[in-house]
Amino acid sequence: MGKKLDSNNCIINNNEGFSIVEVLVAVAILAIVFVPLLKNFTTASVINNKAQKLQNVTSLAEGVMEDVKGKSIQELHDLAVADAKVSFSPLDDDGALTKGKLNNVPPFVITYEDVTATQGIRYDAKVTIDKEKYSNAKIGLSVGDEGYSDISDANINMLPNINKVDSHNHAVISWEVNQYDNKAMENLAAENSPDEASVSALTSSYAANAIKEINIEIKDDSSLTKITCEVEYKTGNSSDKTLKYLVYNGYFEDQLSSSLGGPNVYLFYTLSENVKDGTNPIAYPFKNEKINIRDNTTGKRHSVYFIMQDGVDKLSTLGGSKVTIDVSGVDFTDSVSYNSSSVIENSNKKLATRTVSSKPYDVVFCSNLLDKNSEKGKLYDSSSKTRIYYVTVDIMEHGSTDVIETLTSTMQAGKEADK
Repeated sequence: MGKKLDSNNCIINNNEGFSIVEVLVAVAILAIVFVPLLKNFTTASVINNKAQKLQNVTSLAEGVMEDVKGKSIQELHDLAVADAKVSFSPLDDDGALTKGKLNNVPPFVITYEDVTATQGIRYDAKVTIDKEKYSNAKIGLSVGDEGYSDISDANINMLPNINKVDSHNHAVISWEVNQYDNKAMENLAAENSPDEASVSALTSSYAANAIKEINIEIKDDSSLTKITCEVEYKTGNSSDKTLKYLVYNGYFEDQLSSSLGGPNVYLFYTLSENVKDGTNPIAYPFKNEKINIRDNTTGKRHSVYFIMQDGVDKLSTLGGSKVTIDVSGVDFTDSVSYNSSSVIENSNKKLATRTVSSKPYDVVFCSNLLDKNSEKGKLYDSSSKTRIYYVTVDIMEHGSTDVIETLTSTMQAGKEADK
């Protein structure tokens, strides 16, 4: 509304309002501005709801996966016997599910019905545990042929990096075994020399036959596991005096008493002939080295990783050294010798597997060198403890068969997949 003057210059009110055209124009302008904004808000809300739902479903799948991997197949089987919302197949040989029984023929399928996620939506989770993904031999192909798949292909483990090993839970031994190499030959000569004048000549005479021994022992100590490493230097003559040093001593709680949980031993090893005195090799390296690894624990299982730190294709970059490794457990002993022509597996240092003993509580020796049968990598392992299963978790809305989310993983047949 406005105001105007009459002929006597008096103000009179003008009661005229906005015209219909003006109102329509204003409404049109508002519609042009706000309708897209409202549409964007609606779209964003829908996207956020979908993202939140997907996140919840993914978290649910991860939770189910961790629960399954934390149980043995027997435990999953018995869970289905006790819980009506959990099913397990295949059925036992008697055509039902009976606690303690298990038809150990994968694939195994475990279904969790009516699982509630964080948004209150009810879901079903289907878990498939299958080893066939790793054991399908192709018709007409043999082991080693391209395209052939065998379960041993899944048993490839990467040797650990020294920076990634938890030294609080495992014994990590590296530079300690070389710290006395520089003066060891000279000290041996001084220990066995009748007088100071003959030390130099005696030092030179030891060079060919002197022996460096590394003795690693794993044993029970009350409720703990004690791991020690002792280095002993010998002249090669059994009647001569030796030098002996305790270079490592550690006490650990067992993480898993009857599987490969540790504590484990990680020996990051450098040959004496590759030890440096400043920038140069030491004057009198030991060319004969022996490593004795003995597991004296009972009812426990430990891995010992022997990881050569020098050389690319050979045991030694200089040549001439010989290393003998004796590995023994409660029920077995074995020995492997290497020399300068022994080839180290390529730089990725992957491990293959080989069964040595059916005993469940033996030391497991792992190396990045070839073994005495020219097999690459891991020297000793038990196939029954390293078989890997392929695990898939499918999430569906309760009562539906449409899969919303799929999560895949593998698990080893230690606790996880044993009966």
